[in-house]
Order: sequence, then structure tokens, then C-alpha cells
Amino acid sequence: MDGDNNRLSILRDIKLYLRIADAEGILRRYAVMNGFDGAMTTLGVLIGSAVFDDIPLGYTIHTVLGASLAMFVSGVWSVFLIERAERARYLRKLEKVLFRNLDGSLIKRAHIVASMIVALVDGSSPVLASLASIAPMIAGMILQVSRELCLIGSLICNLTLLFILGVILGYISKGRLLLHGIMMLSAGLVAITIMMMLGGVGVLR
Repeated sequence: MDGDNNRLSILRDIKLYLRIADAEGILRRYAVMNGFDGAMTTLGVLIGSAVFDDIPLGYTIHTVLGASLAMFVSGVWSVFLIERAERARYLRKLEKVLFRNLDGSLIKRAHIVASMIVALVDGSSPVLASLASIAPMIAGMILQVSRELCLIGSLICNLTLLFILGVILGYISKGRLLLHGIMMLSAGLVAITIMMMLGGVGVLR
């Protein structure tokens, strides 16, 4: 019971910090934007694997995981440093306006925590998108399903994820959900079309 209360208290504190630091909007944007980047990167790997019939699924999965890890490290490192620098600049300006030092204050603590959370979301979003996209491929390998079905399953899952990200974007903007979903999905379809125009074969044939 105490553990549940502690977790709820931590979640409430995080929500408060994000609100004070005005980071909720940034968090949503990074989550969708980097989820989209992760999904599109994975789609590129899947299409490349589909074009060449002799690439084992294990190589494709390791390539996606390697790219995801790189995006995670890059996202966490770069965004944390950028957010930290921008928020430090903002706090210095605020200190001049208030004529007081904000060290140890709730405001400064909120901005530090917000920088870390935003960085984690930025790095985690593409990883989660990539893992969701290759989940059918991993399951197919375990169940010994054919390579073609594994790739098709992952491609369908990836395109579905793009559509869902678009719907989420539409919800955030209070726009038309279906239209935003189709707009995101079209990016994946354009990528597939370009590959086919460049001479794609295999399951895309």
C-alpha cells in the first residue's frame, strides 16, 4: 500500500514539475515526432530487407535494434543538453527579473526534472516505435513462420503505427483524426513507392 502511495506521489510530483516548467506540450511533440522518426527508420530497414531475398530476418532485427539504440542515445544526450541549456538561460533571465537566486527552489527543480523527462521521452519514443514494428517479425521467428509473412506482418504493423501516430497528432491539435492518420500513413506509402520505383523486388514485387 505504501509503495502504491509513493508511486502516486512521484507521478503527481512529475506532473506538477512538467506543468511548472511548461513542458507538457514539448513532451507530446517529441513523443509523436520521434515515434514517427523511429517508425520511418524501421520502415526503411524493412523495405531494404524485403528488396534483398537473401538477408536473414535476424540481421534485419539486429539492424533495427542497433538503429534504435543509436536513436535512443542520440535523443537522450542531445535533447537533455539542449533543454538544460535553454532552461538554464530562461532561469537566469527569471532571476534577474525577480532579483533573487532560484537555487534550491521548486521552479529550478521543476526545470531540471522536466529536462530529464523530455530527454527520456525523446530517446524512448523511436525505440518503442521500432520494437512495435518488428514485433511480428520476432514472433514469426519464434514460431518459425516464413520470412515473407514475417516481413509483411511487420510492414502492416509499421504502417498501422504511422496511422495511429497521425490520429494522436490530430487529437493533440483538435483536428480531424482520420485526415491526420492518413497524412502520416501516406509518408510510409511514399517511402515504399520510391523503393519500388528504384527497382524493388522480393515481397514488394
